[in-house]
Amino acid sequence: MNYEKALSFYKNDKAMQPLRAEHFPLLLSFLHLVFKHPSRIVYLQNVLQSVMSNYLFLSYLYDVNEMQSSVIRLTKGIRYAS
Repeated sequence: MNYEKALSFYKNDKAMQPLRAEHFPLLLSFLHLVFKHPSRIVYLQNVLQSVMSNYLFLSYLYDVNEMQSSVIRLTKGIRYAS
């Protein structure tokens, strides 16, 4: 795949649309914080919704570094889905 084809794919493909969204950095930082940082790959749906809700709420109250440390504290006691 050459550069022009890759650029066209990035600009026009529906699957790439979330990457072009204004809120993509917020989404990516949430996914990294919740799944990559604690090395977890599975959450119960209601737990993930709760963590995301807390993350969004804290994003309005604090700067990014304070918010991420608060969310890390919130996710420490969460049980894995089995």
